[in-house]
Amino acid sequence: MFNLLVSGMAMLLTAFISLMGMFYLGEAFTDTRDKQVYAQSINSAQQIEAALKMYQADNGYYPSGTSEQILAELVKDSYLSFVPAGEWVVGKGMLIRALEGPDMCAGVNRVAGYDVTLVPDRTGCPVCTDNDFKQWPACKNL
Repeated sequence: MFNLLVSGMAMLLTAFISLMGMFYLGEAFTDTRDKQVYAQSINSAQQIEAALKMYQADNGYYPSGTSEQILAELVKDSYLSFVPAGEWVVGKGMLIRALEGPDMCAGVNRVAGYDVTLVPDRTGCPVCTDNDFKQWPACKNL
């Protein structure tokens, strides 16, 4: 009977510690995910940008077509080994990765060192056309 009581208390203590860990450490895990998304996006954007510059240097012009066609051509011509993860919009002077909602947008901005509480609607994800937030790495289109 004593073993059963000790086992029950151990399970309750484990559950309590797990819940407290999720409550107090939840933000640490979220920040890690946000940092990973931010780093992956920056790295992928730099790879695409370098591939576009090499293509332009070799051919004298940037590739044309839809974003998918441009990325496929960069892969086909070995400027990229694969299309980076995510939904990319590639155009002349424009390279954008679509984010998966306002939480990811706010997370990227937070990781980049911006105070997300400054966004007027308190989402942490400013409108892309707002000049006050032009330097922010993530924004939303209306």
